[in-house]
Amino acid sequence: MAEIKRELNRLECIAQQIEVNQNRLPERYELEISSALLQNFYKCCERILRLLAWEIRGTKARGINWRQRLLQEVTQQSKGLRPPIISGATREALHQLLALRNLIRNIYGYQLNPRDLKTLAHSIITLYPRVTQEIEHYKKLQLQKCRCHREPA
Repeated sequence: MAEIKRELNRLECIAQQIEVNQNRLPERYELEISSALLQNFYKCCERILRLLAWEIRGTKARGINWRQRLLQEVTQQSKGLRPPIISGATREALHQLLALRNLIRNIYGYQLNPRDLKTLAHSIITLYPRVTQEIEHYKKLQLQKCRCHREPA
Protein backbone atom coordinates (compact mmCIF):
# COMPACT_ATOMS: atom_id res chain seq x y z
CA MET A 1 0.00 0.00 0.00
CA ALA A 2 2.93 2.37 0.55
CA GLU A 3 3.85 2.11 -3.12
CA ILE A 4 0.29 2.97 -4.11
CA LYS A 5 0.37 6.00 -1.79
CA ARG A 6 3.60 7.20 -3.45
CA GLU A 7 2.02 6.78 -6.87
CA LEU A 8 -1.07 8.71 -5.79
CA ASN A 9 1.21 11.56 -4.67
CA ARG A 10 2.96 11.48 -8.05
CA LEU A 11 -0.41 11.47 -9.79
CA GLU A 12 -1.38 14.61 -7.89
CA CYS A 13 1.81 16.40 -9.01
CA ILE A 14 1.23 15.43 -12.64
CA ALA A 15 -2.44 16.49 -12.51
CA GLN A 16 -1.40 19.88 -11.09
CA GLN A 17 1.12 20.38 -13.90
CA ILE A 18 -1.51 19.53 -16.49
CA GLU A 19 -4.09 21.83 -14.88
CA VAL A 20 -1.68 24.77 -14.86
CA ASN A 21 -1.17 24.42 -18.61
CA GLN A 22 -4.61 23.20 -19.70
CA ASN A 23 -6.05 26.61 -20.58
CA ARG A 24 -3.36 27.26 -23.15
CA LEU A 25 -3.43 25.78 -26.62
CA PRO A 26 0.07 24.35 -26.90
CA GLU A 27 2.39 25.80 -29.50
CA ARG A 28 3.90 23.30 -31.88
CA TYR A 29 7.12 22.95 -29.88
CA GLU A 30 5.12 22.42 -26.67
CA LEU A 31 3.08 19.52 -28.07
CA GLU A 32 5.63 16.98 -26.95
CA ILE A 33 5.73 18.39 -23.42
CA SER A 34 1.93 18.39 -23.17
CA SER A 35 1.69 14.88 -24.55
CA ALA A 36 4.41 13.70 -22.13
CA LEU A 37 2.43 15.04 -19.15
CA LEU A 38 -0.70 13.26 -20.36
CA GLN A 39 1.26 10.05 -20.90
CA ASN A 40 2.75 10.37 -17.41
CA PHE A 41 -0.73 10.73 -15.94
CA TYR A 42 -1.85 7.57 -17.72
CA LYS A 43 1.30 5.64 -16.77
CA CYS A 44 0.87 6.57 -13.11
CA CYS A 45 -2.78 5.44 -13.12
CA GLU A 46 -1.77 2.27 -14.92
CA ARG A 47 0.94 1.55 -12.36
CA ILE A 48 -1.52 1.94 -9.48
CA LEU A 49 -4.12 -0.28 -11.13
CA ARG A 50 -1.48 -2.85 -11.99
CA LEU A 51 -0.32 -2.95 -8.35
CA LEU A 52 -3.88 -3.39 -7.13
CA ALA A 53 -4.62 -6.10 -9.71
CA TRP A 54 -1.35 -7.83 -8.81
CA GLU A 55 -2.37 -7.90 -5.13
CA ILE A 56 -5.56 -9.69 -6.14
CA ARG A 57 -4.30 -12.28 -8.59
CA GLY A 58 -0.65 -12.53 -7.62
CA THR A 59 0.63 -12.18 -11.19
CA LYS A 60 1.33 -9.27 -13.48
CA ALA A 61 -0.61 -8.76 -16.68
CA ARG A 62 1.32 -9.87 -19.74
CA GLY A 63 0.92 -10.55 -23.42
CA ILE A 64 -0.69 -8.71 -26.27
CA ASN A 65 -3.15 -5.98 -25.27
CA TRP A 66 -2.45 -6.40 -21.56
CA ARG A 67 -3.17 -2.71 -20.98
CA GLN A 68 -6.68 -2.96 -22.42
CA ARG A 69 -7.27 -6.16 -20.46
CA LEU A 70 -6.08 -4.49 -17.26
CA LEU A 71 -8.53 -1.60 -17.74
CA GLN A 72 -11.33 -4.08 -18.35
CA GLU A 73 -10.37 -6.25 -15.39
CA VAL A 74 -10.28 -3.45 -12.82
CA THR A 75 -13.74 -2.31 -13.91
CA GLN A 76 -15.35 -5.67 -13.22
CA GLN A 77 -16.35 -7.23 -9.94
CA SER A 78 -14.29 -10.32 -9.24
CA LYS A 79 -16.72 -13.14 -8.34
CA GLY A 80 -17.37 -12.02 -4.80
CA LEU A 81 -13.67 -11.47 -4.08
CA ARG A 82 -13.62 -7.76 -4.68
CA PRO A 83 -15.70 -4.88 -6.01
CA PRO A 84 -14.67 -3.02 -9.18
CA ILE A 85 -11.66 -0.80 -8.57
CA ILE A 86 -12.72 1.92 -11.04
CA SER A 87 -15.96 2.85 -12.78
CA GLY A 88 -16.75 2.38 -16.44
CA ALA A 89 -16.53 6.16 -16.95
CA THR A 90 -13.03 6.22 -15.48
CA ARG A 91 -12.03 3.26 -17.65
CA GLU A 92 -13.21 5.09 -20.76
CA ALA A 93 -11.27 8.23 -19.84
CA LEU A 94 -8.13 6.17 -19.17
CA HIS A 95 -8.68 4.33 -22.44
CA GLN A 96 -8.52 7.68 -24.28
CA LEU A 97 -5.18 8.39 -22.61
CA LEU A 98 -3.98 4.91 -23.53
CA ALA A 99 -4.93 5.63 -27.14
CA LEU A 100 -2.80 8.79 -26.99
CA ARG A 101 0.08 6.77 -25.57
CA ASN A 102 -0.19 4.31 -28.43
CA LEU A 103 -0.46 7.11 -31.01
CA ILE A 104 2.62 8.90 -29.69
CA ARG A 105 4.66 5.72 -30.05
CA ASN A 106 3.92 5.74 -33.78
CA ILE A 107 4.12 9.39 -34.84
CA TYR A 108 6.32 12.43 -34.30
CA GLY A 109 5.30 14.92 -31.62
CA TYR A 110 4.79 17.76 -34.06
CA GLN A 111 2.10 15.71 -35.81
CA LEU A 112 -0.18 15.78 -32.75
CA ASN A 113 -3.36 17.83 -32.88
CA PRO A 114 -3.16 20.68 -30.33
CA ARG A 115 -6.94 20.75 -29.86
CA ASP A 116 -7.04 17.02 -29.06
CA LEU A 117 -4.33 17.50 -26.45
CA LYS A 118 -6.20 20.44 -24.95
CA THR A 119 -9.38 18.35 -24.74
CA LEU A 120 -7.53 15.52 -23.01
CA ALA A 121 -5.79 17.94 -20.65
CA HIS A 122 -9.13 19.49 -19.75
CA SER A 123 -10.55 16.03 -18.98
CA ILE A 124 -7.86 15.56 -16.30
CA ILE A 125 -9.62 18.21 -14.17
CA THR A 126 -12.50 15.80 -13.59
CA LEU A 127 -10.63 12.53 -14.07
CA TYR A 128 -7.98 13.09 -11.40
CA PRO A 129 -10.37 13.51 -8.44
CA ARG A 130 -12.60 10.70 -9.72
CA VAL A 131 -9.79 8.17 -10.15
CA THR A 132 -8.23 8.98 -6.78
CA GLN A 133 -11.62 8.81 -5.05
CA GLU A 134 -12.39 5.44 -6.63
CA ILE A 135 -8.98 4.01 -5.69
CA GLU A 136 -9.22 5.32 -2.13
CA HIS A 137 -12.75 3.88 -1.84
CA TYR A 138 -11.52 0.50 -3.09
CA LYS A 139 -8.60 0.52 -0.64
CA LYS A 140 -10.98 1.37 2.21
CA LEU A 141 -13.28 -1.53 1.29
CA GLN A 142 -10.34 -3.93 1.11
CA LEU A 143 -9.08 -2.75 4.51
CA GLN A 144 -12.53 -3.30 6.03
CA LYS A 145 -12.64 -6.76 4.46
CA CYS A 146 -9.25 -7.62 5.99
CA ARG A 147 -10.42 -6.45 9.43
CA CYS A 148 -13.57 -8.58 9.18
CA HIS A 149 -11.50 -11.66 8.44
CA ARG A 150 -9.26 -11.02 11.45
CA GLU A 151 -12.04 -10.53 14.01
CA PRO A 152 -12.90 -13.65 16.00
CA ALA A 153 -16.35 -15.11 15.41
